[in-house]
Amino acid sequence: DSVYLQQQLRYTVKLYLSSQIERGSLQAPELENAQIQQLGDDKQYTELVNGRRYQVVERNFAVLPQQSGTFTIRGPVFSGEVIAPNTNQRFGFFNRTQTINRVGPDVQVEVKPIPAEVDYHWLPSDFVQLDEEWQSDTFTVGEPVTRTLTLTAVGVVEEQLPEIEQIYPPDFKLYPDQANSASAEKDNRLIVQRTESVAMIPTKAGSYIIPEVRVPWFNVSTGKTEYAKLPSRTVNVIAASGQSTPAATPPPMQPAAPQPAEETEQTPTQPATAETAPNEWDNLHTIMLALWLLTLIGWLFTYVHLKKRGPRAPSPTQADPIQATASASQLQQIVRQGDIRKIQPALNQWLSQFSATKRWQIEQQIKPEVDAMMAAGYASQPGQWDPSALLNKLKSLTNQQGVSGQGLSPLYPAS
Repeated sequence: DSVYLQQQLRYTVKLYLSSQIERGSLQAPELENAQIQQLGDDKQYTELVNGRRYQVVERNFAVLPQQSGTFTIRGPVFSGEVIAPNTNQRFGFFNRTQTINRVGPDVQVEVKPIPAEVDYHWLPSDFVQLDEEWQSDTFTVGEPVTRTLTLTAVGVVEEQLPEIEQIYPPDFKLYPDQANSASAEKDNRLIVQRTESVAMIPTKAGSYIIPEVRVPWFNVSTGKTEYAKLPSRTVNVIAASGQSTPAATPPPMQPAAPQPAEETEQTPTQPATAETAPNEWDNLHTIMLALWLLTLIGWLFTYVHLKKRGPRAPSPTQADPIQATASASQLQQIVRQGDIRKIQPALNQWLSQFSATKRWQIEQQIKPEVDAMMAAGYASQPGQWDPSALLNKLKSLTNQQGVSGQGLSPLYPAS
């Protein structure tokens, strides 16, 4: 027999018993530099051999060589006691037993090395599959979406499964979970799985491509390299509720040159007849002049009034200090409760009050605390998270805002 390095070799032991067994033990076969483990439970059945009926005990082992070359698998050893034949009742309740020892035959096996052309993580199998599961098909800025990848392989052990290389857009924040492995047995073959989960949070709206995922493996049946694949995927990230792409700020209001009243923009109606009296034209001219003067006076009054009121209200991209403080107070109350699912949207709503530059700077200030929160909240087995660190950081930012009166002025000096 021949196998590749680390490829599963099934070794079957059959113990034929013609007498009733009292007790016994069966040692596994031995192979130098190999991993050997039992597959499933023992099977017991009867079999007719050369006209004689035997009780058969069958046990299967998985042998995975860890070194290439030619080796000998030393046969298993059975030691036990069977009830001796022709036992009569003179021994009372005790039956006479007979000790027996049996050794299985040795088997020579050739272990082939890793082919020279293989330049990836060695994974010898005849079946490898890659699957994915998405927590949601909807992507929203600031809201996490969990992607779970599962790599399944037959005829290998858990340690042989590689990490699944994944690439994501730079505008996605990633919070990977710890990978999990599991193994099972079916039809006397090892089946192993590796599961990796990552929570991704888009930071910008738009269309993104999540690249293809490929895991190379060596098909021991064909002797060729194959790939377990997941196709690339295009996702559309929408803006969070109550948040939209900032519109261009309109240019400052400039004093406009006085315009004639609406009536003066129209071409004066020509006299219908040549008999129009000259005094009627003079009256019309006087009325138009009066309207123009009223328009000029109204504009001057408005200009002086606005100048006394001071500068205009902040543009939509700037946070109102009073509103920002009130929103921060609500956010702090939610953080105290420690519900991560509620904190994330509340935090996004508070940040949406600031300009893109200010928001980015605030995010850098609270990034360590937010990362710790997300890592605890979106793991497959969520851990305990203490909100005090994030709460203290938010209080510090709010206090700075209150002292300056202009919304986090120490962090973002006004020009």
